[in-house]
Amino acid sequence: MPNIPSLEELRRMSISELEQVAVILREFIPNATKEKKGHLESSLSVCELTVALHHVLKAPEDVLIWDVGHQAYVHKVLTDRADKFSTNRKHGGLSGFPSRSESPYDAFGTGHSSTSISAVTGMAIQDYKLGRSNQHVAVIGDGALTGGMAFEALNYLGTTGLDVLIILNDNQKAIDPNVGALHEGQTYEMFFQSMNIRYMGSVNGHQMSDLVQQLRYALSASGPRVLHVETIAEFLPSEPNYKSELPFQDVFGQAIEELLERDDRLTVVSPAMLSGAGLSQVAAKYPQRVLDVGIAEQNAATLSAGIAAAGGVPILHLYSTFAQRAYDQIIHDIALQNLHVIICLDRAGLVGNDGPTHHGAFDLAFLRPIPNLVISAPRNGIELRNVLYTATQHNGPFVIRYPRDTEARFDAQGKFDDVEFGSAEVLREGKKLYLMSTGTMSRRAMDVANTLEKDGYTVGVIHHTFIKPIDKRALSAASRATHWVALEDSSVGGLGSALSEWLHENRVDEVRLSQVHLPDRFVEHGSVDELHLGCGMDTESVVNRCRELLHS
Repeated sequence: MPNIPSLEELRRMSISELEQVAVILREFIPNATKEKKGHLESSLSVCELTVALHHVLKAPEDVLIWDVGHQAYVHKVLTDRADKFSTNRKHGGLSGFPSRSESPYDAFGTGHSSTSISAVTGMAIQDYKLGRSNQHVAVIGDGALTGGMAFEALNYLGTTGLDVLIILNDNQKAIDPNVGALHEGQTYEMFFQSMNIRYMGSVNGHQMSDLVQQLRYALSASGPRVLHVETIAEFLPSEPNYKSELPFQDVFGQAIEELLERDDRLTVVSPAMLSGAGLSQVAAKYPQRVLDVGIAEQNAATLSAGIAAAGGVPILHLYSTFAQRAYDQIIHDIALQNLHVIICLDRAGLVGNDGPTHHGAFDLAFLRPIPNLVISAPRNGIELRNVLYTATQHNGPFVIRYPRDTEARFDAQGKFDDVEFGSAEVLREGKKLYLMSTGTMSRRAMDVANTLEKDGYTVGVIHHTFIKPIDKRALSAASRATHWVALEDSSVGGLGSALSEWLHENRVDEVRLSQVHLPDRFVEHGSVDELHLGCGMDTESVVNRCRELLHS
């Protein structure tokens, strides 16, 4: 554990001492945690900037907000969390993102992109109202600046006259290469000035003396203003991957490549997540048919609707948690017009150590009520391929949700089979009790059934490939049982709610339904197994619940 200075000590340090602190932090942080290579790289690229900011600011009185928050590791270490930093992104440990519940130095919780300017403007409005004279600073990357919400916030901020400083951290790198005319042209000064926001020039983000001087100058100015900090992105060696099975994302990428070869109607649309989707190589092969539209989920959804309206078949790839940003467009532009858009929801369910900002907990609940939508959740890689193919043959909006999972069973045979529309699959016949599952939770359902079989119970398992429409024939056949247990990796409002509605509408009073889903709280970060255990969704917890029902 190196000697990390307190903020009070940091404010009194000379430039050479600040430079030495940055050297210590650059060595300490990668050794303290190996979690999330991309976040480590982003944090190290702003190491000097973070040290300089805390040298000139007086946090937490002065407001400092980190957009997205993946670059805030140095900030966390400097703000009384160095001794806990080895727990970063681990269950019960520090969050990988700024969190108001974790520290008063985290002025605003982040995780999703492009929120910082709106948040810091709101805090400045309230502090001004209360007569406070503290500083208000937001750090936003050049990638996050491409998000529509950042444009909206800048457009308003320029009308306010508020003393807000925006730090543009420009390393010309996001998760994927940045997209857009603003990034491609040297137009930052004209852009900000057109919004009545003062552009205060650029500074080398790794020269401590220049940084401190320019930050002091920027903080002494008034009104909305931007300091352009140019940094160099760090690149750390990747950890070797010894997993023998393909993750869903790689299965998805392979299937998309094959489908593009077969079907000229298809175009893939992604809001800045090609690499995470397993689509980087496909994009290199089909640059005109795999479109990265930048951090712009709303634009991606309506652009996809436009492709469909003109006769194409777009495959819109969204992380489940980011699809929340495109909700109106999915309803108004896609579903209402019954357009043939295939919406692939990646990272559905619990995603693990990224935590509550990134869990795909709510998609079933907010999508299931929308008319015209078909919703499917494959249980393995083979079914994902087949459902994707089936979606290309369907005429209307089609949602496919799948998790961040490295156990996708997959046999690359280069063929696709049609999946019966609206079907469920009986994996095991049962007597008194049926486990009703969807997605990869069907594997857990089988584990539960196999465990109960050793106790002498014949428990059925029905995998619902489709949540909407639900397979009514399968439900009618299973209604001979006395108990159903719905098992899903989502919030209330998904499969369990659909089953409850079917039982009520068909007046099936003999079946008692028990639901196992995510609890009514924001689930913390940790491994998926740890989180399922904490939510009562692990195999043992479900087995115990089933035993209680079977004994009742």
